[in-house]
Amino acid sequence: MRVERRGRRRGLSRSVRARLAARRVSERLGPLRWPGRTREAWIDRKKGAAYEPPVFVLPNHDVRTAGPVPDADPSGLSPVARERRRLARRLAAELTTPPVPHTPGHDLVSAHAISLPVSELASVEDAMRQAVLVPLRTPNQVWVTEGDGGHITFLHGDTFSIVYRMHPAQSPILVLVDELPGYAVRVDEDDSQRGRIMIVQMVMGVMINLQSATLRASA
Repeated sequence: MRVERRGRRRGLSRSVRARLAARRVSERLGPLRWPGRTREAWIDRKKGAAYEPPVFVLPNHDVRTAGPVPDADPSGLSPVARERRRLARRLAAELTTPPVPHTPGHDLVSAHAISLPVSELASVEDAMRQAVLVPLRTPNQVWVTEGDGGHITFLHGDTFSIVYRMHPAQSPILVLVDELPGYAVRVDEDDSQRGRIMIVQMVMGVMINLQSATLRASA
């Protein structure tokens, strides 16, 4: 009895080889070509190439030379929203210019920040998602300040404000929502995977969209 084996055939089928032959393509491809250099030289060049991080062009307000960021509250705000924006500005000002001497536990962040996971409050998670659109919708509600405390970004949405340090350390990251008046939710201490991903997406999204808005305004 003849047993027909239906395993996978090695090589190309006759019809495929015929089509390749019509195009003058050999079934057996030659070695990968490295135009202008050997393979080893190409690998060495890639290994020696210096990493060049992306360059972001962002508006920067140096409080040491330009003074405090002026208030820019729109009209028609509710008392809760007005107080939330005021607290966000105060937190941003303290992070930009820390008090000297600084007594741990006796500052605005210690007094008003509560550490919660990103997913603990739906309003906080929604604020982080909506924050990336603020530079495109209302770029005049986003500020990047520079001072002795580093580079601080803060922005205002309709029902939220966000304040965070970008440099030298990406902390704290504070989310203020109207649902929780008088407090700022500190999300940078959330060590869950979901929390870390949302923080990266928010920070990078705000930065990229703010750069786009800045370049568009200067064009």
